[in-house]
Amino acid sequence: MMTTKKQLSVGHACALGALQRRWRERRRQYLLIEYHEFTKYLDPASGQFYYVHRGEGYSTWARPGGGGGGDLPLLQPADAEQERAKKRRAQQSAASHDVVDAKYERRRLVDGARSRRADETVSARAEAARLEEAEYEQAWAEAFRFAAKSGELNLSNKAFFFGRRGIHPYVYSFPERFRGRELIALRLAARGLEELPGRLGKTVTSLTTLALPSNDLTKLPESICSLARLTSLNVLRNRLVELPPKIGDLGKLVDLQIATNRLQTLPPSFGNLTRLDRLVLDCNRLRRLPETLARLACKVVSINSNQLVSLPRCVFQIEVLEFLSANDNKLRQIPNCIGDSRSITRLSLCANEITEIPESVALMTRLRELRLDHNKPLAVLPWNFFLLTSLESLHMEGNTGMMYPTQDKLVQGAAAVREWFRRRQKRALFVREHRIVTAFQDIMEQIVEAKPRVCSPAFFEPDVSKDGASWYAVVADNFWERALPALRETWDENRARAGRATCLPYAREEVEKVLRTYRDAEGCVQIENARTYFRRCACVDARGNRRVCVPPAPGWMCEREATLVKMRVVLQREKIERERRRRERLAVDQAIEEARLAAREFAQSEEGIATFRVQARERARTEMAARRRRRWESDRAAKTTNAARQIRAKFEQRRAALRAQRRQNEEAAYGRLRDDLEPREEALDGYARDKVRAEIDRVIQTIANPPEDALLEALDRELEAALEKSRVATESSSSFFAAGGVNLFHKSSDARELEELTEELEVDLVNRYAAKQVKQAEKLVREEHAKMRKIAASWAGLAARDVFLAWKRHARREKRRREKDRWTSRADELQAAADCAAALELARWNLAKYEKVEDVWTDQIYWTRVDTGVVVWDEPQLDDLLPSTLRIPEGMRTDQAQVDQVLADQAKAVVNPVSDEDLDTPPESESESESEEEEEEGGHGLLVAVDEGEDEETSSMMEPSVEAEEAPALEEWDPAEAYLPGVSETEVEERRRREVEVAQERARARRRRVLEKQRAAAQQGAPPPSALEEEKPKEEEEKDEASAVGPTC
Repeated sequence: MMTTKKQLSVGHACALGALQRRWRERRRQYLLIEYHEFTKYLDPASGQFYYVHRGEGYSTWARPGGGGGGDLPLLQPADAEQERAKKRRAQQSAASHDVVDAKYERRRLVDGARSRRADETVSARAEAARLEEAEYEQAWAEAFRFAAKSGELNLSNKAFFFGRRGIHPYVYSFPERFRGRELIALRLAARGLEELPGRLGKTVTSLTTLALPSNDLTKLPESICSLARLTSLNVLRNRLVELPPKIGDLGKLVDLQIATNRLQTLPPSFGNLTRLDRLVLDCNRLRRLPETLARLACKVVSINSNQLVSLPRCVFQIEVLEFLSANDNKLRQIPNCIGDSRSITRLSLCANEITEIPESVALMTRLRELRLDHNKPLAVLPWNFFLLTSLESLHMEGNTGMMYPTQDKLVQGAAAVREWFRRRQKRALFVREHRIVTAFQDIMEQIVEAKPRVCSPAFFEPDVSKDGASWYAVVADNFWERALPALRETWDENRARAGRATCLPYAREEVEKVLRTYRDAEGCVQIENARTYFRRCACVDARGNRRVCVPPAPGWMCEREATLVKMRVVLQREKIERERRRRERLAVDQAIEEARLAAREFAQSEEGIATFRVQARERARTEMAARRRRRWESDRAAKTTNAARQIRAKFEQRRAALRAQRRQNEEAAYGRLRDDLEPREEALDGYARDKVRAEIDRVIQTIANPPEDALLEALDRELEAALEKSRVATESSSSFFAAGGVNLFHKSSDARELEELTEELEVDLVNRYAAKQVKQAEKLVREEHAKMRKIAASWAGLAARDVFLAWKRHARREKRRREKDRWTSRADELQAAADCAAALELARWNLAKYEKVEDVWTDQIYWTRVDTGVVVWDEPQLDDLLPSTLRIPEGMRTDQAQVDQVLADQAKAVVNPVSDEDLDTPPESESESESEEEEEEGGHGLLVAVDEGEDEETSSMMEPSVEAEEAPALEEWDPAEAYLPGVSETEVEERRRREVEVAQERARARRRRVLEKQRAAAQQGAPPPSALEEEKPKEEEEKDEASAVGPTC
């Protein structure tokens, strides 16, 4: 049957349409399977379809909705196997990443917490900065409102700091912003300013007052010198190191306060500030002052607490200066030009290192107050001190080295010191000459010690021998023109040793005159035009050219004329004392030699040989026993040490085996963990993985706590027990006596050693006996000479009876005064101790009221007070309840008995037994004192009786003072000449006999008084007093009186 063309086209169209429909159906099913939430499966057991959710994994029998209204296509078996493999791989991948995720999760949490804290800190700082900025602006706004009315900008009472923000910009344009109002005062105290802007002086030229105290400024800008109208500048308590060089351009400056900074010097232009009324430079680091200060017109200059070594001349050239204070510096000398300032009325130079006051100070006729406290090197005041007729107040406390005048005279005031110097004017002339000579000798010694050298060996030669003395050879012109100026440079640079002279405040003519006329105990102290050898040559001919000299002797290059100055001045008292010491030394040497000879004779006699032999043998036996015991103890210690060493070696082997076993077990556990358990953990899942993980935990626990550790600890305990057992066995098994210590001398070797030791000890005993005899002989001779010195000191007071009686009355008053001071001091100590005890008791009482409580919710401990209910989290301590300013002794804190004793002592405190009226009232009249003194002395003129029991302090108080012997005046007598030349041996023996008789008579009188009191007590039925109780108050009274008595003539 033939088909037409039309029929073929229709058939093709139908086939094409069927293909398209099948393609669309498959496409729909693919998209449904790809994007649907569920997957369809066939259950082979029941033959029904079920559906599994792709994301959550649960299954359902009900057909889910969606997917275009049709059912899901059934997944083929191959597709289902692929899906299960994909799911399994996803689970394995998730399990393998669990460990890594857990590791990094904790790090993420920590980083997050840190980030949050950092953000909080940044935000808090930003908020604080914002608040500070707001406070800054508000403070400036308030200050500007006040300044717009008064012209004074004051931020000194604000509670904020500028820091690096500095001064507000509105300050520089103040007139433009506030209707032409000029800024005349700027006060910025304690604002934390670190730098002052330079444009302040260029823009705010109307300032008359600038106050910047208590800031952190290190320098002032140069532009501040452009403030021509400035009258007051306050930069107290800053850190200024220097001032602007043009500070002198502030010509109208009246008030300048620059104390408490770090200034080291002042600019030269500082002298142009001629309108300053006061100059206060306290608490800086000034080392020098410019000479231009002489142009100032200040009435007050204060340069306390600096580092000045000397006062410049310019200070004393200020014409209107009335008060000068230079306390707490390093001043060593006062210039001679101090007398040029006739206007000074008050001078204070306390807490320095001043060694000498120049004589020109007497020219300050208007001086009314002088303070020289705490200058330890200061020893004397100038001899013409009595010329200070206007002086009303003199303060010289804390000058421990003061000798002329003494402290007892200084405390009496300026008038008494001035009168004291007037009476001693004649004697002061001699002292002045002596001081000039000693100062010149000190300078000569400094020339010898100076490095680098200040004087050439061609003009100076020390230690030249002539007439049995040592001299300095010096060319006078070279000394005054070259050596002395060079030495002054070392003084200015503070290179002189402590205690040395640092000035020569005398004219050349006076020094040369004194050296020519001064005489010491051995003769003159200067020889002029003496031919002397020098180690260097500096000779010149008539034309001034160098001339070579012929060496006069080996080691010397030149011989010419020079001035010889004695190296050491010998006073008369020193000569007498030297002779006395020489005689005493000869007597001691003679007594030592006699004692040595006597000891040798006794040692060589039969009696001595037998005595020393017996003593030596006894000591040798004792020493041999000690040696035997030491050897036995050494052997026993060696045995014990060897046994302990063997035990330790044995246990060390066992310990090493346990350590090796532990190391092997650890390596095996690590290998099993690495090669077996960890791969299985990654490959398995579910219950099998949990079992593997539990096994891993057990292996790790075994590695962390191996069983061998317990075995090692047990081994250590076993070792200690073995060592203790060995030690006990060694000590109990042997003793010194069981080892043969008793039978020490039975062996021949011990007998030979004993004999050798006996001979050595015999020689040693002989030497010790001789040394002991020598020492006793020396002691006896020295005691005899000490008694002779006491007797000589008592003879020196034969012509000073009235003075001694006056001193005795003064001593009794001082005794009562000391008794009052002791009682007052004791009362103060008791009061302070009672305060401490009361505060301690109160603190303990308060501390006992706190109870310890535990919070059941937070398990934290806190303390609550029972009576007030106050809760504190920190445990109350005793120190927290005590006053912060009270110092409690450490013993009082721990010892309650000491607290009770202090309170009892305070309760039993008595009233002051000595009143102020008793100190002013004399104990007895002068006639009664004199009669009592005559009765005590037994009718003869001796003031002090020296016997075996005389107090050492009393005898020392009766010795002539150093000051009295220093330089005797024309109308005074030398105490050393009172007994040596004019007293014969017969008179010495007679006086000693009289002294012994007086001492014996006094002893008999004391015994009679004691017997009478004992009889009276026996009649009344009371216990009789002992002799010691009778004599003790008398001895204490005499000792107190003697200690209060000052140096007599």
